[in-house]
Amino acid sequence: MLTDRLRHRLVPTTAALVAALAFAAPLFAQGGQGGGSGLMRPGGGGPGDASPEMKPSFGPMREDRGTANRVYDLVKIHLRLKVDLDEKSFAGSVVNHVVALNGGTGSLWFDAENLVIEAVTVDGAAVPFRHDKGRLEVTLLAAAAAGQPLAVEVRYSAKNPRRGLWFIAPTPESPKLLPECWSQGQAEDNRHWIPTWDYPSDRAAFEGEFTVKDGLTVVSNGKKVEQRAHGDGWTTWRYALDFPFATYLISLCVGHYERYADEWRGIPVEYFVQQGVGEAKARRSFGQTPDMLEFFSSKIGVPYMYPKYSQVAVQNFIAGGMENISATTQSDSTLHDEREHLDRDSQGLVAHELAHQWWGDYLTCRTWRHLWLNEGFAQYFDALYNEKASGRDAFLLQVRGSQQSAIAADNRAPRPLVESFFNRAPQGDGHNNVYVRGASVLHMIRHLLGDEGWWRAMNHWCTKHAGQLVDSRDFEDAIEEATGQNLHWLFEQFVYLGGHPKFSITQSYDAAKKEVVLDVKQTQETANMVAVFRWPAPIEWVVAGARQRTTVWLDAREQQIRLPASEPPQMVAFDQGSALLKEVDFKKSAAELAFIAKGGDSDPVARLVATEQLAAAEIVANGGDASLARAALVAVLGAEPAREVRAAAASGLAKLGGADAVAALAKGVADRESRVRRACVAALGTLAGQLGDAREPVGAQVAEALRSDLSYQVQAAACDALAKIGGDAALVALRAATDFDSPGDRVGSAALRARLATGDAMAVDEVFAFARAAPDAPRRSLGVQSLGAIPATLLGARRDEAIALLLPLAENGGDAQRAAIGSLGELKALEAEPLLRKLAEKTDGPRFLRFAVAGALRQIEEAKAAAAPAAAAATPAAGSPTVEELARTIAELQKQVQELRQRFEQAPTQRGRGDRPGGSGTGATGATGAAGAAGTSGVPVGATGSGG
Repeated sequence: MLTDRLRHRLVPTTAALVAALAFAAPLFAQGGQGGGSGLMRPGGGGPGDASPEMKPSFGPMREDRGTANRVYDLVKIHLRLKVDLDEKSFAGSVVNHVVALNGGTGSLWFDAENLVIEAVTVDGAAVPFRHDKGRLEVTLLAAAAAGQPLAVEVRYSAKNPRRGLWFIAPTPESPKLLPECWSQGQAEDNRHWIPTWDYPSDRAAFEGEFTVKDGLTVVSNGKKVEQRAHGDGWTTWRYALDFPFATYLISLCVGHYERYADEWRGIPVEYFVQQGVGEAKARRSFGQTPDMLEFFSSKIGVPYMYPKYSQVAVQNFIAGGMENISATTQSDSTLHDEREHLDRDSQGLVAHELAHQWWGDYLTCRTWRHLWLNEGFAQYFDALYNEKASGRDAFLLQVRGSQQSAIAADNRAPRPLVESFFNRAPQGDGHNNVYVRGASVLHMIRHLLGDEGWWRAMNHWCTKHAGQLVDSRDFEDAIEEATGQNLHWLFEQFVYLGGHPKFSITQSYDAAKKEVVLDVKQTQETANMVAVFRWPAPIEWVVAGARQRTTVWLDAREQQIRLPASEPPQMVAFDQGSALLKEVDFKKSAAELAFIAKGGDSDPVARLVATEQLAAAEIVANGGDASLARAALVAVLGAEPAREVRAAAASGLAKLGGADAVAALAKGVADRESRVRRACVAALGTLAGQLGDAREPVGAQVAEALRSDLSYQVQAAACDALAKIGGDAALVALRAATDFDSPGDRVGSAALRARLATGDAMAVDEVFAFARAAPDAPRRSLGVQSLGAIPATLLGARRDEAIALLLPLAENGGDAQRAAIGSLGELKALEAEPLLRKLAEKTDGPRFLRFAVAGALRQIEEAKAAAAPAAAAATPAAGSPTVEELARTIAELQKQVQELRQRFEQAPTQRGRGDRPGGSGTGATGATGAAGAAGTSGVPVGATGSGG
């Protein structure tokens, strides 16, 4: 038994050792890096002020094959394959035409995963080869001379490939699927169906000959140069593209397609969809493509450069879209009917993938570390086309969406856009950074250069590096060459380092000096090496109706800005135009917010933020301010041009309430934009408790919206609102809506969930009946996804029945798999955790399925966390450690302290060896490298709805 006296002697000793470890560890975790970030003042030649708070946060190095040695230059790929959809197999050969880079080259190697390699020849002669661990090593019969061309032919086959080439076929769980196969190469998956160099650091011309059964259509890169029927039930399609490109962009789609086409400057613009889709639906999604081609070609000043542009809408695609050169692959989920077009369109996805034909295909990132040069550009050029199609407000609000996503990712795990030795970040959720942070950086660059300078820089960037591999420094240099502007200070802050500025601003009025005083503080953490962000912030203020504007360089942790004003201002806009990627805490009065929201600021982002803040808790708590805010939101809902701002006004009125709010929302149900109508209907449901005598007429209006509004999203919102408004009429309308036809049964699902929320016991039996239907039954997925929505009070003893029904559906795939996973999460089914964790380990498959699994596991973890305190209270306390256990712990800690002391004594000789930005050695060049996240191309779900 451990005595009190001994415990008092041992515990301080242990605590002291732990403290010593805590003190010493950061010295080594930082890799001996001393000094500041070396940030340069804009336009200056000396270093900026280094902050003592800078604490570089290093994570583990990630592999990046961009630093691997190449012994050959890949010149052309000639692929000949027979593809059998019925057998889910392919067989044939590839000839890799290469040129030896160095004299004395005795062997070559190619990437080849899960392939049966049958034979290899070099210039027609059989050679020895070794295929192991995804690498095909070929031994030359005689060493090659530098510059010697070699034709390496590999004969191979595969069946049921796991990645790279995906075979789609009907199954008992998904009987409506059509036979099809499609490829997906990014990041490094084409090696699963083509033995070749599978990394973006080389480019090659391409020729593909694909033999398939008669009646199938083949789409691949470049021009279709031949379609030859053999008379034996098989047909060969041949495509060729002489323009060299990165191998991850090689594409193959085989299926029963309908083809529709336009023409742009004599170039075919093709749309391939599954049989039965029809021309109207195909053109609804892809019909803007010729206009986009004209916009990008004319604005960049480099016309679209390939012999055709195809888009193929495939089944069960694992991303939103993939920019395969001249032959983009799209998810067929982008196809929609006329009513669904009210709620969403394909413009963003189509523009994103088309922009890649310049940014990613024509110019390609040299290594995955610089992927933002592909994805950030496509994300931003999608927004630029939206500016042309929908106006400046729509563009700025779309950019704000990228900024908000980048901020959210940064706050979870700050990451640089380009990672290398000196700035590698901790592992964390930030995978879409290259899209949203990349687009945000490009918007800042455009703001700094102005439109004329921006487009001149884009033209120079594109023409100088036509058909080349590029990195971020190349882009920096191109900007300076085209415009004379050295933006290294911006790149250092937002490309090579992580984080973003966070401003705390207080405003006062100096009556004696007739000045508005802004005290500005940067409050961001400095763990990612940026102590102080620098930016030329436009400031706009309005005094007695007169506008004034100036630009102030933000370049200190704390600084004061003074603005001339004869009286207190009506408005002060900090970073007017919202170009900077930032967070701002700038408290404003209800009067100023109302002034901005009602059009006082030309920036739609500022109007949106003011509209959202008008319903903030501190305003709602103040009766006078609430009245002012309500009146302002009513005005915004009725007159604001931007639909996003009107929708925000509706949501704000739901928080403020009142008769005026109800009347304005009732009028807003007839708004011209579906998302505003949806927001108004949802707000009326939120205010159900305040309706009083208006409950019946408002309920009737919402029920009418459910019956007659053409927008599926408005109908779904009406279902939720009616559940809150209640009454017999609402229940009748909801029961009728359960049978409404809609894509994915979204209206029927909303109606069922609303009925369940009202306690409609009939709905429970309907849900189980739908869920037990045959796989091809039209309402089966509706039932499966609704099982999770049944309240515990209604589900009762049938919970085990529901989980037993869901588990095999979640495991076996098919159309209902995603719905089953979602319902298991909603039910917080601990029984499903082993299965869900098994599914989470799969790295292939559709991205949306991985998101569903992650969401369900998160719900289960939350349930376990909520139950933990009660479980802990019921668990007996653990016994005190024995003397022997404490002695072993102390001995281990003493050993670790001794090791750290030895490393610390050696550390001074290691510091200052060029491991800072701009220094010498491998740290500065990134030669030891850390790969950025390089997932499949496509905008994650929830960002913009765009593809890769």
